[in-house]
Amino acid sequence: MTNAEKYLKDGSSRQFLTEFSKWYYSKIRVLTNSDTVLAQFLAEKTKPTLTEEERAILKNLHEEYKTIKRNSSGYLYVGVDYFGMYDNIFQFIKNGEEYSIEELLK
Repeated sequence: MTNAEKYLKDGSSRQFLTEFSKWYYSKIRVLTNSDTVLAQFLAEKTKPTLTEEERAILKNLHEEYKTIKRNSSGYLYVGVDYFGMYDNIFQFIKNGEEYSIEELLK
């Protein structure tokens, strides 16, 4: 998921401005072209925000499971196991993407 996918939705403009400001000022930047800087921020990968339901599911998985992913057909997998009953949640995981469960829970 990119910053654009996460923040350019209805009702998230305040959060977008906050996150962009934090990102911008956390790095040494010389403002040369604001369009270029904004495009770079929007293209960067971002850590998804889990819902309470998603967080509870991940916390209760057996410790042997290390990753959660969606294959190119859109099916959700935890580790190597098909996780079909949860295909309707974890919508931030796009086809072909894989996330570390440990990193998501941080």
